[in-house]
Amino acid sequence: MEIEAKFTLAPGMEEKILSSALVTEVARGDGEELSMESTYYRDVAGRLDAEGYTLRYRMENGSGVCCLKWDHATDGAVKTRHELECGAADIRTGIAGLLLVGAPQSFADAVQDAELEVAARVCFTRRTRRLELSGGAWAELAIDVGAFGTEGQEPFYELELEWKFGPKEPYYDFLAALQEAFDLTPQTESKYARAKATLLAERRSTVSANAESDE
Repeated sequence: MEIEAKFTLAPGMEEKILSSALVTEVARGDGEELSMESTYYRDVAGRLDAEGYTLRYRMENGSGVCCLKWDHATDGAVKTRHELECGAADIRTGIAGLLLVGAPQSFADAVQDAELEVAARVCFTRRTRRLELSGGAWAELAIDVGAFGTEGQEPFYELELEWKFGPKEPYYDFLAALQEAFDLTPQTESKYARAKATLLAERRSTVSANAESDE
């Protein structure tokens, strides 16, 4: 089960947050910096979208990871979702791996012999900090900076705080403190939704430009 909160950041705000006492006092280790290249897929028949599945293949510092998310509930900035991941060389081997680690039967039915198409793409850099909270709780803070669109014309800056282990109350307490300290604005749309909208707008613009050139 994934529990995660997402917030929009102003450019440059990420350094202020990462160096704050609120974060540094509970951070453990040096953190990581990851180069992310995500490609989201849908089936042409639309069954994955209809069932609420998000299917993603991501290169993380050169390593392939396939991910499936579904059945999320939203409460303000916090989303609760089921999530499965497996290492994979490509989307098809990733799907096979997801089925082996317990993906739902409705997902299996949707992707069996399905024609897949790219629904969205996004590239970004992620900086993470592992946080040890009170009561034995752990969380991960991630700062993502990147852009949507083929030519990166839609930049984004955002913060994610994900519960990882232990009691949930300290996670929610830290989340509230973080939101108050930096007056954070919740980001209610997923990267997939925003990247999908950007890709759709690009395709419509291309069609429009081609139609004008034919006139």
